[in-house]
Amino acid sequence: AETARCHECGFGLCDGCLTTVHSKGRFKRHTVTRIADAPLATASQRKRERASAAKPSDQAHAPRPMCPDHGDYPVELYCHDCGACICLRCHYSGSHKGHQTTPLADLHGTLAADLRTNADHLGRSAETVAQLT
Repeated sequence: AETARCHECGFGLCDGCLTTVHSKGRFKRHTVTRIADAPLATASQRKRERASAAKPSDQAHAPRPMCPDHGDYPVELYCHDCGACICLRCHYSGSHKGHQTTPLADLHGTLAADLRTNADHLGRSAETVAQLT
């Protein structure tokens, strides 16, 4: 059950998510209000909050896709077990609970580095082939 609300993320949190997610890393700096102190927002209010909380540099990027199972939650994780992009709600209480996941932002950096390495390797291989022909 949702017991708190994150203003930056724009959605409600249960006590477990508040403890395990919003007490660590970049989430630690988010503003969280207990639901007893402020009622939950509607989905449209959450969308507006996420849009207004976005940094100018974030707005230059394409909008984040929303979870197909929980339409008002953005996909933020990659589930290695299923090969799917999922939201936090899927990970902590849905069908992907207990699966191995990686934040999409972290995965992006890893994949970009792998892509650069592979491109360099392909470039060297193409040079070798050109020299042999």
